[in-house]
Amino acid sequence: MTIKLKIETPTPVPISPNPEIGHSLLPLVPPTALPEIRNQTSEPKGITIKPKTPRDRMLSLVQAAFEVLNATNPEATKSCWLCYAAPPPYYDAIGYNSNYNNVNTPDQCRWKQEGNSKLTLASVLGNGTCVGTPPSSHRHLCANLSLPQGSGYLLPPPDGWWACNTGLTPCISLEVLKASTDFCVLVQLVPRLIYHSDSSFLDEYEGRGRFKREPITLTLAVLLGLGMAAGVGTGTTALIQQPHYYDALRQAVDVDLRALESSITQLKESLTSLSEVVMQNRRGLDLLFLKEGGLCAALKEECCFYIDHSGAITKTMDKLRERLDKRQQERENQKGWFQSWFDKSPWLTTLVSTLLGPLIILLLLLTFGPCILNRLIAFIRERISTVQVLMLRQQYQNSQKETETP
Repeated sequence: MTIKLKIETPTPVPISPNPEIGHSLLPLVPPTALPEIRNQTSEPKGITIKPKTPRDRMLSLVQAAFEVLNATNPEATKSCWLCYAAPPPYYDAIGYNSNYNNVNTPDQCRWKQEGNSKLTLASVLGNGTCVGTPPSSHRHLCANLSLPQGSGYLLPPPDGWWACNTGLTPCISLEVLKASTDFCVLVQLVPRLIYHSDSSFLDEYEGRGRFKREPITLTLAVLLGLGMAAGVGTGTTALIQQPHYYDALRQAVDVDLRALESSITQLKESLTSLSEVVMQNRRGLDLLFLKEGGLCAALKEECCFYIDHSGAITKTMDKLRERLDKRQQERENQKGWFQSWFDKSPWLTTLVSTLLGPLIILLLLLTFGPCILNRLIAFIRERISTVQVLMLRQQYQNSQKETETP
């Protein structure tokens, strides 16, 4: 009889109206618990990102992701490659075990979705807070399960989303949730970046790599220690330990969404301009074929008319822009006056961190130094006086013995 230890790697679970998307993912290696960073010698530097091109937006996301990874696991960033995945999904969802709020109106939701299209999450790692009735195949994603009573909307934390079986959503209607068998998991979104060490990347690029096992995908979410680790538990350990760096990453994601909103707005304007040109050409052709009864009569076809739905696009983009501005204002309000200095002047971080230590030591010496010095002098004087008394007593005893001797 042979006993073998077998370690099974849990695969990411898709939560979406289209679960077939998750079948093309490569298996993920199980993440390990990363050490907590307790001593920070300097305050994290705020990242102000104003990208102009898609290349700049992608680099800003990589930069923010590198800041989080470097603060969590510095050994992994000494020589590495962070690469974007060409096929979807472009974001990983990580279970988030946190509290949520119950609001009366959906106006406090960060986003508002128009239409019936839903975003599919093909990769969900870890476990988090669940609401509703999840099936047995997804019950392992729930750290705690509840079905709130009453009415209203469930609002996630500012850095969380609801990953439901109907799609990704920023708010949950309790009336809809109780009237159905749907379920939702509280998650955090991380850009799907593939991690390669320097040696493995060069070997693969030059064609020298020989894989004896099935190829695995090491993503940013795994490196941050947010997935399912055996014996360690799940949750957002790295993000809790490094909230400032994750705020920078979340800011980069918002900038990417803002650029996407700008691109869609420009496409809408181009479509509107094109429709105006087409209508103008149509009127000109109708005038040319006026004797035949117009262009449609001359072609002996049914007339086609263009219906402009760009108003809904404009309304949606305005709401998205408003939500992004609101989130940016909330981030600025959460920063203190001392922390805001580091965002205005990047060189101030190095200057303050260099001078702050010596200045604090000098201030402590000037404050408590005289008191400590006085006590030290008093202690030395007391010891010297004691020694002098002992010496005088010894001399007195010796002189007394000499006088008593005949």
